[in-house]
Amino acid sequence: VGRIAFRINPDVDPRTHRYISTGKKETKFGLDIERTINAYKMASKLPCIELVGLHMHIGSQILTIEPFISALGKVIPLCNELRNHYPTFRYLDIGGGIGIKYRPDHTPISTSNFATSIAPLLRSSGFDIVMEPGRFLVGNAGVLLARVQYIKSSVTKQFVIIDAAMNDLIRPSLYEAYHEILSVRETGARMRADLVGPVCESGDFIALDREMPRLQSGDLVAIMSAGAYGFSMASNYNSRPRPAEVMIKGTKAQLIRKRETLKNLVENEILLK
Repeated sequence: VGRIAFRINPDVDPRTHRYISTGKKETKFGLDIERTINAYKMASKLPCIELVGLHMHIGSQILTIEPFISALGKVIPLCNELRNHYPTFRYLDIGGGIGIKYRPDHTPISTSNFATSIAPLLRSSGFDIVMEPGRFLVGNAGVLLARVQYIKSSVTKQFVIIDAAMNDLIRPSLYEAYHEILSVRETGARMRADLVGPVCESGDFIALDREMPRLQSGDLVAIMSAGAYGFSMASNYNSRPRPAEVMIKGTKAQLIRKRETLKNLVENEILLK
């Protein structure tokens, strides 16, 4: 028996970046309510299929509770209707999307406020609840450590060129995302610059026109909150080996993924005969 749950699009604005907004009707994700009901009717007639639940995911990096409440207000009544027709229906996957602090002015949803707001709705429904809090758990736990190669001054601005690039952390280029920039070396001086990598793309940047610690060649830079959608979205673009990963526990550091080499980039290629 195959246990299935359809994904619904509740048409709710999660108030996040348009590229990570997945719960509005104009996005490609999920089914509207009418199509969801029809999908369950169709699936109920198929052999070896068990209808067990419904899934929603309205977006990522959401910093307010209201979109979750609005979505559940639409989804829970539908789940109740489905349960009345299909006795095996028992799960509601509320997805993820709880945001974290990337910028100094970000105020993430607290776990207590989130629970206080939505737990009564979920508890009264009686469904088994599934949740996907990935970014919330690991986002602030990861740091991308890079070294300054040199400082380049143009007529209009300064560029801090580091050895990390868009292939290592694509969020700024892809999502216009903000990551805090810290210097590992203590310094009270500040500078305004673009923090960029060595890839031949205008989109190869970590921060644009940003005030940051005054950096110089050889300095180590900590690019904060890189634990989510960092390494998992990294690539070998521009023939760049991906960096090593190190786990820090207290004062101990352990290598958990080896640094890639140029050999790793070509070892799976097969020459034509």
